[in-house]
Amino acid sequence: MAGNQTNQPIAPNEADEVNLNSPQNVGLAQAAYESIRERSEQLPASSLAKINVNLDDAALRAIRVGNVANKAPFFARFVHLGTEEFDIAHVKNLPTYGWALYHTRVLFLSVEVTLSGTKLPATLTRDGQDTRKRMLRCADYYLKDDPTFGPELDAIRAGQGYSDLARDLAQLATIYQQNETLLAFDTKYYRATDAADALRLSGEILLTLADGLTPEQRVHMDRVTRVYTLLRQSYLEVRAAAMFLFRHEPLLLQEFPSLWASTD
Repeated sequence: MAGNQTNQPIAPNEADEVNLNSPQNVGLAQAAYESIRERSEQLPASSLAKINVNLDDAALRAIRVGNVANKAPFFARFVHLGTEEFDIAHVKNLPTYGWALYHTRVLFLSVEVTLSGTKLPATLTRDGQDTRKRMLRCADYYLKDDPTFGPELDAIRAGQGYSDLARDLAQLATIYQQNETLLAFDTKYYRATDAADALRLSGEILLTLADGLTPEQRVHMDRVTRVYTLLRQSYLEVRAAAMFLFRHEPLLLQEFPSLWASTD
């Protein structure tokens, strides 16, 4: 199919006007979750993604991008990549994952109580934030344009709150371990002990926060995390494919923003 056949911006109808809070969407969201529940529960704990986005934004973006990608002209372009290069199920499932994430998020909020009473020790907060800031600056200088690690650093940069701090530190430790030779050249921010310290601090933060969650909250948070992991994987696959397919069509690329892009 010729590239210019779909080189038009998508009209702001079904792709943009998605009201997550509309009453008629409650059943749709629940059905979406039930359809992928077993798949999400089979994910190994080691594969679960860290949540460092606004979940409502992520759900809405997955639905919108999924709706666009499933339009016939776009869908055909994705299919033409071939099964060896791209699993078309990522396109088909993306709107479902968006609705499922919204459903699990709503259920979690229904049992969530404020964790404002769960405070980290001041020294742990300071050490964690200082280590994260230093490691991020070092890694960003050397790896911000790397196709693999650049997006990871963008995701870390978007993190907020105590739980994100713990996950950010663990992820930065992994990035440091994988790029130790390169990062060790840095004389301003690099510290040889940072990777180990980051893992230690991450563990201490998570242990402290765990005391603030009820068993019911843990169940619902686990469901949210599992659905988000599926959504994130498919979203990144669809966007990567779109970046290739529509690389000469900037108007079309606008329909496939980063999962971590700011929203209006």
